[in-house]
Amino acid sequence: MICELSFRQTRNDVRGNRKHNYSAAENIWAGEIGEYEGAVFIETPRAINAQVGAGAGATQTRVYNTYTVGQQSLAEACAEEFHTIRGPVVDKLTRFQPFGWYGVAGWSLYRPEALIMTQTASSARLNA
Repeated sequence: MICELSFRQTRNDVRGNRKHNYSAAENIWAGEIGEYEGAVFIETPRAINAQVGAGAGATQTRVYNTYTVGQQSLAEACAEEFHTIRGPVVDKLTRFQPFGWYGVAGWSLYRPEALIMTQTASSARLNA
């Protein structure tokens, strides 16, 4: 995952997201913007960024975290698959029908060697 501001400078190097090349629509991830050298890039505004450096304001640099996730970096345990549930209808006119998701699952770091965090700076956003 990569921060959108950090990725603006390298966007031209990444091949465009050619959705017709995929064999199934579920293989297209939300936020996927392309592929470069075999790595799929997913853009998100939720990537962590912070001011680093001594002092305050202009003397600091805004650093963006980019995560490279390998094949065995995460482990998943699933006791019950996620599914939709409907709650009891308590309104006599059935106007209010509770609806939600339920599942029992967990994720954990499996092989730390397969997870790489790269910190980058961008000239697209000044320190502030």
